[in-house]
Amino acid sequence: MVLGAVVGLGLMACRAPEPTVAVEVPATDPPMMAVALGSPPSGDETVKPKPEPKGYKVAVTKVSVAEAEDGNGKTIPAGDARALDLTGPAFPVRALDPVLHIGALHFHAYSYPDRGVLRFVVADVRFLPTEAEVYLQYGDDVHSRIVIARSLGAVK
Repeated sequence: MVLGAVVGLGLMACRAPEPTVAVEVPATDPPMMAVALGSPPSGDETVKPKPEPKGYKVAVTKVSVAEAEDGNGKTIPAGDARALDLTGPAFPVRALDPVLHIGALHFHAYSYPDRGVLRFVVADVRFLPTEAEVYLQYGDDVHSRIVIARSLGAVK
């Protein structure tokens, strides 16, 4: 009897697949390709500029630590280390950890030193570019990007 049940299930698994149905996916605004590449295709007037940061701030504070990130994926002995404290309306809870991007640099190690504060530490303040955009992103999901500041500018 058990053998018959197993054979019966095996036959069901061998059925032909259901026919697929084509589904039209609406275009995104801005177009997904432009978001993924970071710049709009030539002549595309539908892409809007990035919105200004709303309520998010970054504070740069001198800290004393033995080691910290260099922004290139390594933890190194700290020199003139700085804490980058992010504050804002909310940092969403996600399955992926937040990554702080400052230009081409990326910081992965973070802590919550206080309620509503997300802290990353850079090994040396000289590594930080002053004119690069500061944003938080969860993994490779560009749609999760939160612009914190247009640049560190005078904050550093």
